[in-house]
Amino acid sequence: MNGHPNIHIFRNGQPDFRKTSQYDLIFFFTEDKDELYLRIEYNTDLFDKVNIKSILKHFESFISIAIDKSSQSIAKLDYLPEEEKEQLLTEFNSTYAELDSRTIVDRFEEQVKNNPELTALYHNNTSITYKEFYDRILVVANKLLELGIVQNDDIINQVSHQCFNNITILQI
Repeated sequence: MNGHPNIHIFRNGQPDFRKTSQYDLIFFFTEDKDELYLRIEYNTDLFDKVNIKSILKHFESFISIAIDKSSQSIAKLDYLPEEEKEQLLTEFNSTYAELDSRTIVDRFEEQVKNNPELTALYHNNTSITYKEFYDRILVVANKLLELGIVQNDDIINQVSHQCFNNITILQI
């Protein structure tokens, strides 16, 4: 490692890591006399060499800065290069997305239309399909209309919203 001869993240100019691991990511630190060595094992389903080299680069930068600024709090150490900070703040933080104007009721009715036989609700080994759930909503809506409790032409939306609110509360 540059500037700190007793800490070795690279051996013979190459990172010392292995591609197989029974865990996601393991850091092995070993001491030999006054030197510290690091070996990384990683799950190749989650990481590739590029990821691991980036982790090593960050770790090396962090350790160098931590040693150079040992009196500073770890939380305040700034170890990312400026171009990487910029990438994190602008490119990776670009979260603009076109909002879907459909309501949950619209989406539910779309599911009823496109996938009527798929399971909509499952509880205590009992399930009902989107079509069955919709039919039950219609029964409740018609009963509410018949009793004069609601008088809006858009009764399905009102009852559907109430059903979804109740389901949401039950899930919480």
